[in-house]
Amino acid sequence: MTSLPALLTRVAGRRNPCLTWYSEDERVELSGFVLANWVTKTTHLLVDELDVGPGRPVRVDLPAHWRGLVWSLAALRAGGTLVDHGPAAVVTDDPERWPDAADLVVVALPALARTAGSVPPGAIDANAAVMTYPDRPGAWAPAPADGLALAEAEVRHAELVDWATARAGWVHAGARVLAAGADPRDLLAVTLAALASDGSVVLGNAEWAATMLADRERRARLVESERVDVNLLPDDPDRGAPGAGGRA
Repeated sequence: MTSLPALLTRVAGRRNPCLTWYSEDERVELSGFVLANWVTKTTHLLVDELDVGPGRPVRVDLPAHWRGLVWSLAALRAGGTLVDHGPAAVVTDDPERWPDAADLVVVALPALARTAGSVPPGAIDANAAVMTYPDRPGAWAPAPADGLALAEAEVRHAELVDWATARAGWVHAGARVLAAGADPRDLLAVTLAALASDGSVVLGNAEWAATMLADRERRARLVESERVDVNLLPDDPDRGAPGAGGRA
C-alpha cells in the first residue's frame, strides 16, 4: 500500500517527463520534480490561506486539465476531502459560478498565466499567490487513514493509490499512458496509477481527443513522438477511459 505523500516523494526524484498535457493550443510537460514542486507549493497555499487539513472539504471546480490535477493532488496531500456537493473551499476558473463562496481560489488555466486577472474581493489569485510559497513540504498533519479522500466515491486516504491502480487494468512498470476525457476524476485515477507504477501520462481534454480521433495519422504521430505504449484514448472522449485499455 503506497500513501500519496510517499508517492509524491518518489515522483519528486524523477527528472524525466511524468505529465504531458495537450489541448488544442497548448502542450505542457512536467517532470516528476516539477510536478511535485507544483503540488507542494499549492498544498502550502491551501493549508496557509484556507486552513485545508484532514477532513476539510475542497471543491475543485476546474475542467479536466493539468492544473486541475495539481489542485486535486494538493488538496489530498493536505489531507482534505474532494467533494462535488455541499459547503467547501472552492477552487475555480469561473468565480461567477460561486458568488456566495466564503473561501474562493481563482485559477487561470493557460500555462503562462501569472495572474488569474480580476478576482472578487476576498478571493485568492491562485496564479500569483502559488509562486510565493516554498517548494519543500511543510509539517502538515497526516491524513487519517480512514478519512475520506473522495467523498462521493467513498474512497479513503489509505485506499487512494490502490483505488486508482484497481481502476487501471493496463498498469505495468514504466507505462507511458495516453488518456483524455472530460471527467477530472478519471484523469486523476489514470495519473495516480501511472505514477505508482513509475510510469507517466500524456493527457488531454475531450475537445483535443476528438481531433485526435478524427485524424488517424495525427494520432499515430502523437503516439510515436510521445512514446506511448498504453493507449486509453476512448472512442467517446466525453466518457474518459481509465477502465479501458490496450497497447498502442
